[in-house]
Amino acid sequence: MDIAPPKRNPLFPILVGFLVAGFFDFRFYFLEHHYVGLGSPVVGSIAVFTVLFFMRSRFAWMAAVIVMLTMVAVALLTFRFGYMGFSLTWPLAVIDLVLLALFLLFLWKTREPYLRFVAPNEGQV
Repeated sequence: MDIAPPKRNPLFPILVGFLVAGFFDFRFYFLEHHYVGLGSPVVGSIAVFTVLFFMRSRFAWMAAVIVMLTMVAVALLTFRFGYMGFSLTWPLAVIDLVLLALFLLFLWKTREPYLRFVAPNEGQV
């Protein structure tokens, strides 16, 4: 197993995904429907993850997990309150859970390379 730190940040694909999702969430929750109370946790957690990502913090990986869980909770509340315009059906729920599981699996696989990536910077101030 390779123990050298990766040259690129392993969380970069996650950052891109969160920025795309954040754009659509911001548009949906703030501009189109004005559900600021539901959208604030998602957009706020994406902002915290982005700051930690650029700071090369070891907590960025955990922030990515928190962003994902926040997105799932807010999506379920959005469906439950009927804000989507259509109800949450079993096939849609299964697809959402499969996507969540795949994303969390990808996050778990990037955990160790990311911690190796930020390890050289831990001693620097």
